[in-house]
Amino acid sequence: MSLKKQIKKKLIPVACKILLAPKTFSVPDKNIRVIRCDRENAVMMSNTSNNVIRLRVDGKTVYFRECKLRKNIEEYVADEFDYYYGHIHPELLKDKEFIVNALSDKNNLNKFVNMGMTNDVSSGAYQFCMGNGGAYIGLDGMTYEQDERIRELVQFVWGNLFAYTLNNGVENGCYQTYNAVRSIAFSRVSRLLGLCHMIPETEYTLLYIGDEASLFGTVMDSAPGICMEKSAAEERINVCSPELQRELNNLNLLDVLCFEKDHRAGNYNVLIKNGKAVSVCAFDNDSPNSFGMGGISFKTYIGCSPWAVEGKINRPFVDKELAKSVMNLNEKDLCAAVGDLFNAYQIFALKRRLKAIKRILSEVPEEKLLTRNQWNEDTLRTELSGNYGDTYLSKFLQEQQIMHQPWIKEKVLNTVAEDN
Repeated sequence: MSLKKQIKKKLIPVACKILLAPKTFSVPDKNIRVIRCDRENAVMMSNTSNNVIRLRVDGKTVYFRECKLRKNIEEYVADEFDYYYGHIHPELLKDKEFIVNALSDKNNLNKFVNMGMTNDVSSGAYQFCMGNGGAYIGLDGMTYEQDERIRELVQFVWGNLFAYTLNNGVENGCYQTYNAVRSIAFSRVSRLLGLCHMIPETEYTLLYIGDEASLFGTVMDSAPGICMEKSAAEERINVCSPELQRELNNLNLLDVLCFEKDHRAGNYNVLIKNGKAVSVCAFDNDSPNSFGMGGISFKTYIGCSPWAVEGKINRPFVDKELAKSVMNLNEKDLCAAVGDLFNAYQIFALKRRLKAIKRILSEVPEEKLLTRNQWNEDTLRTELSGNYGDTYLSKFLQEQQIMHQPWIKEKVLNTVAEDN
């Protein structure tokens, strides 16, 4: 692990304890939404960064994510094992006995709790899942068969363990709302700007599944469309359209305001009509960085060029309707929308970003401000020229996030031209 990553890893708990600590509570508001559903209408989703329950409620599909109560780490981990081996794999109690015994050693427990993310090559979780041994997560000595089974456990718990670190500023007995406040804030800010179709409505809720005790967390509406992260480049090219260009530019601007850095193609759906993309809807809106305290860099998703450079817009065009909404958004309304979610440091940073964005937009030439029907083949050609670096649009067109290929631009333009 590089020195930079080591420093960052040590600073995360400190920042989360003070600068990034969410507003939270020990008792949910009495007016909170309540959802009741049968067990057969609640499905725990697998292979997700966090444990999400897909619900079928009143004929609609919604997604629930629990906000757990803060406890000391030993109790917290014990609860994870009790749920996993009590509800998901009750037939594997011998594995639980092995794990509990191994983690009675404090060094092993520390390794397990700090296993990190499965997609971080420097983490213990990644090393274990790549077959390099249980010692990386404090579980040395497992059999080959246990190794296979415990990988599934790691996939289940790593997100909740990482959430424990992020919620370092939450007191015991209060709900861990670090991720929840970000999802809710994204939903509210998008509505202030007239982008309600782009971010699913998200709110706090109490969930009752069958006769089980209630769970507290967030419920999010489903995002229309399909996820195209694993679609071949040819498929992405075929659906590309001026409407998609406009939508991704608007998502980029929203991300700048909210300091979101993880809206890759795998975290939003694309709605397709008559073979062409007409809108996008982002469903993963709670990355640890969002609504953070970073400087005004205008950088968003990794690998994309900054939205602005040296005080000037770094995109060929801006949606006129969204630009007007941003310019008309006052700090009072913005703070009122998220004031119950964030602390004073985060509110201050959000206001700074809004001011900086307004300053940039105020200097955008009128010819670069496009109405809905002005996005066309020529605007696609301009954005894909390479003069603006990798934008959300060019990133979307890259197959499985591989290196940009020159033929993509010409193929897209030919496809759009044929449709016209």
